[in-house]
Amino acid sequence: MPALERLYLGSGLHIQEELHLGRYRFACSRIGADATVLDAACGSGYGSGILAQHARRVVAVDLSLDALAHARAHYPLPNIEFVRADLSEPIALPDCSCDAIVSFETLEHVRNQRVMLSEFRRILKPGGTLVLSSPDRDIITGKAHEINEFHVAELSKLEFVELIGEYFRLQELYGQMRYEVSTWKSTARRLAKRDVFGLRRRVRSWRVGAFMVRMLAPSHRVLEAVSPNTPGEHWWLIAVAVKS
Repeated sequence: MPALERLYLGSGLHIQEELHLGRYRFACSRIGADATVLDAACGSGYGSGILAQHARRVVAVDLSLDALAHARAHYPLPNIEFVRADLSEPIALPDCSCDAIVSFETLEHVRNQRVMLSEFRRILKPGGTLVLSSPDRDIITGKAHEINEFHVAELSKLEFVELIGEYFRLQELYGQMRYEVSTWKSTARRLAKRDVFGLRRRVRSWRVGAFMVRMLAPSHRVLEAVSPNTPGEHWWLIAVAVKS
């Protein structure tokens, strides 16, 4: 995954951080405390840190040596192992070695998606859980006309569900909304103008707005159950699937 597509906590992208953190917190709710978890495309490691606070062991893999160096420096937890791996190729992990696999915003960056999912199936134990997310092409590209040069193979909701179904049994499907930057900016200006909590003189207006947006508009963090067969409006899809 290109560096510009990786999230580093504290970079100032508050809404983007909440979106990503919300997915990892959700994943923890689907993973047992005694689990060995593969965090596939761990990036800067913040999600691996969240998983490691919940699971017994986390194996976090990424293609980027720079990202892995950052992850090791910022999340030096004893139950995380950071390893370099290319998800478009076989992964150096034994068969049936993981209880769960988490992979967020990865699938669209991999040209040979079936190799990745086949490897996930091989690595998962029978009955193991996969938590996987991907943008909905019909919404992001089709309706919003947002072209991401780093995405090599975006999927529609139906394609996403059908691809997962070739390797796993889909149990749950959720959607996650994008909180628009334009809405965030207008809310920040409105709240700053009203001098919410009398903070204008002490805090920059955009910081007040960012805080209030996070308090008053939590919908961008909430995952909503969606039907695989009906058109949707969510920017991102999150699937929970099981190896039969």
